[in-house]
Amino acid sequence: MKHKYTAKVYLEDEEMIENTGNDLDQLKIWMQGQAEATYSEIRGEIIDNNTHKVIDSMEYSPPED
Repeated sequence: MKHKYTAKVYLEDEEMIENTGNDLDQLKIWMQGQAEATYSEIRGEIIDNNTHKVIDSMEYSPPED
């Protein structure tokens, strides 16, 4: 079964991790969890698999010490 959305997270070292699903809110929660788990600068996007357009994006930088 093909999912409606793909979430991609790009880490500082240019590594990319992704997840797919049909629920935008769940994918946003997953992206936030990845940001908190890596505690590094990341950027991410959610892509509509039908149109191949980015429908949401995020950036995260950990707080300064």
